[in-house]
Amino acid sequence: MLRHIKIKNLRSIRDQEVEISPLTILYGPNGSGKSTLMHALAILKNVILNPNQPLDGFFNLSFANFGGFEQVVFNHIPEALIELEIGLMKDSDRVTYTVSLGKQEGKLLIRAGDPWSVNLEIETVFPYPANKQQRATVEHQGTMFMVSWNGILAQVTIGTTSEPTGLLSDREPKTMEEAQKKAQILTALLNSPIEELRRSDFVHLRRGFSKPHYQTVPLTPVILAEEEVATILASDQYLEGKVSHYLEQILQRELRVRTAPGTTLFWLNTTDKATGLSTELVNDGFGINQVVYLLAKTLRSDTSIVCIEEPEIHPHPRALRNLAHAFVKLTKEENKTLIVSTHSEHFVLSLLSAVAQGRLSPHEISCYLCTKSNGESRFERQRVKSNGQIEGGLTTFMEGEPEDLKDILGLSKAVE
Repeated sequence: MLRHIKIKNLRSIRDQEVEISPLTILYGPNGSGKSTLMHALAILKNVILNPNQPLDGFFNLSFANFGGFEQVVFNHIPEALIELEIGLMKDSDRVTYTVSLGKQEGKLLIRAGDPWSVNLEIETVFPYPANKQQRATVEHQGTMFMVSWNGILAQVTIGTTSEPTGLLSDREPKTMEEAQKKAQILTALLNSPIEELRRSDFVHLRRGFSKPHYQTVPLTPVILAEEEVATILASDQYLEGKVSHYLEQILQRELRVRTAPGTTLFWLNTTDKATGLSTELVNDGFGINQVVYLLAKTLRSDTSIVCIEEPEIHPHPRALRNLAHAFVKLTKEENKTLIVSTHSEHFVLSLLSAVAQGRLSPHEISCYLCTKSNGESRFERQRVKSNGQIEGGLTTFMEGEPEDLKDILGLSKAVE
C-alpha cells in the first residue's frame, strides 16, 4: 500500500521524495541520510500514537533519542517546518497523509484523490489532544457522504442524494446497502495511513538475544526489547513456525520455543538440520541470533511495513545471499513492504540476481543511491532492468577497489 515518503527539513534531508516499492533498497556512504528516511516513518508513528505530547517528544524514539526540534531540523533553523508525508494506494484509490511540525505551529493534512476528492486540514500546536474536528461533504455517484476528521481518525456517514427527493432512505434497500459499502470504503481509505503507520516496525542495529532463558513480559505499542520479541515468539505458535521455516531456508537451522513445565520460563532453541544438535539460541552464533530477531519482527501478523538497517551485519556471504532471497519471498508471499539500508554490494547483487531469474520484477524493487553534498542528502533512483542490471552500475560500492587491486597485483610499484 505504501507508495511514497516525502520529507522536508529533517536532519540532512531538505526536500526529498522517494517512491516505495515492495522492496526498497538504500545504499550509499555513511551519513548520507539512509537511516533518516526510515526514522521519518518512526517519527510519524510516534505522532499518531501520541499527538498529545510536547514537540520535542516526537523525536525521542524507542530505539534512539535524537534530541529536540532544533537538533533535528535541517541546518538547525528554528523557524523552519519539518514536513513528513506518506502516500498510499488502497485498491485503486490514492491517499496522502502529511504532518508539519514547527516550534510555533503544526498541521495535519489528509488528501484523497478522485473519485472522492477529499482535502482536510487541521492547524494546531503540539501537544495536540486530537480534540478538533474538520468536516467535509463528498458527493459520489449521486450520494452525499459526510466526513468528520480529527487529524488522526476519520468517520464517514451517509447524507442525502442529489436527486429531487433528497432522501436516501426513500430509495430501495439495495441502493442503501451500496451507499453503506461506499461509506465503509471511504472510511477505510482515509484511515489507511494511520493503520499502515501502526503496522510499521523498525529493525535497528542493536538486535538479537543475549540470555539463555526468558519470562513473558507485557508488550508495548513499539515492540523493541529482546524480552518483548522473545515473548511474541513464545505466545504465537504460528509466528514461531514461520520464523523456523525461513530460518531453515537461510541458515539450515530450526527454531523451537521450549517451556519449563509449571513455570513462566522459556528457552529459544535452535537445531542444526545437518547434525541434529540442539542448543540455546544465545550460544549458536550472533549471525543466527540476529536473523531470528529480524524474522520475528518482520513476520508478525500485525506488521506490514518493516525498516531494516544493514541486514548484512554478521551473516556469512552465503547466508546473506539466502537472506536476500528470503526478503523477496517476504514481499511476495507475506505481503510485506521492506525498506532496507545496506553497505553490502553482495546483498544488492543477490537481489538483482532474483530479478535476472524472474523471481522479482523490476517494478517490485526500488534502488536508491544516497549521497550528501554541502550538507544536504539526495536520493537518486537507479533503474533496475529486467536482466537484473542497474543503469549506471553500482559505482558507489566499487570506488576503492581499483586501488586495492593495483596494490595486490603490484601494479602501483610497476607504475612508479
